[in-house]
Amino acid sequence: MKKLFLPLLSSALLLAACGGGGSPQPAADTAAPAVTLSATQSGKVVNLSAAAADNVGVSKVEFYRGGTLINTDVASPYAFADTVSTANNGNVTYTAKAYDAAGNVGQDSKTIAVNITTPTSTAYQGQYYWALFTDPNDLEGSLLAEGAAIFDEEFIGVDGQMLGAGAYAKLNPLPQVQGEAIIGDITVEGQVVLSSAFFYDTEDTESYLVAIDNDGKFSPAQDGNPIFIGEAATFGLDGKVISEGYFGLLRTSEDPNAVNSLSGSKHGMAKAELLTALKSPGQLNRTLKLTGVKREITQLNRLKR
Repeated sequence: MKKLFLPLLSSALLLAACGGGGSPQPAADTAAPAVTLSATQSGKVVNLSAAAADNVGVSKVEFYRGGTLINTDVASPYAFADTVSTANNGNVTYTAKAYDAAGNVGQDSKTIAVNITTPTSTAYQGQYYWALFTDPNDLEGSLLAEGAAIFDEEFIGVDGQMLGAGAYAKLNPLPQVQGEAIIGDITVEGQVVLSSAFFYDTEDTESYLVAIDNDGKFSPAQDGNPIFIGEAATFGLDGKVISEGYFGLLRTSEDPNAVNSLSGSKHGMAKAELLTALKSPGQLNRTLKLTGVKREITQLNRLKR
């Protein structure tokens, strides 16, 4: 029995020493990915960026605002833009969690002071009557177009200026035209002036009407309401100039949601007040100079939201 046992025992020891005769087993991956999170606020956006690395490989990065998962990125560079509002004002903690294929997790957090401010009012809000004429000596007889505009929103333009936004309608003469409208300060020939633009509701052609105020700011009408007096050009669907003339934009109500502010007799009253203002000395006693209007159409178009 001993002669048989010893050779078997020796073989077992030899196999154990050689690893049992099989392939070596790889060591388990227990190393978590290394991750560094950066978080910076720019306007209404918090830009998140995570630098993540692992000894084997990163499979994904999750971004959290507080305890809420807001995005998962599976490819480098790992980044996400989180839109915030005044509801998020205060200290907000963001976390990036980096995973590898073995399920190991590394994380990093950053706390930033979110500060979203409400824009200062532009004083553009309200309902307006507008009209376009060609002859300052015969305003009613040279009427090219008239309609209504409502500015009920505000937004920041590409140059950082506050602009009013809303909609307009050309009601007369037919056919009617309607679309988005903006109003605010832009730079024309090196000077910042009050300007307005009406847009077609089509993707092919942007501007219907572009106007620039004579003195670059609202003037008070008889009742104290702001009035825009200046020059304008209208454009067709092909982008070519259709008409050039004198332009007036009179606020009829500070409330953009007022009911029927330009209906019936109120429309006639607004038109009469605008005509009176346009006939005031020094308002339209000069030759049209629309070079700046035409040249700045591109700038006005780019202000569209």
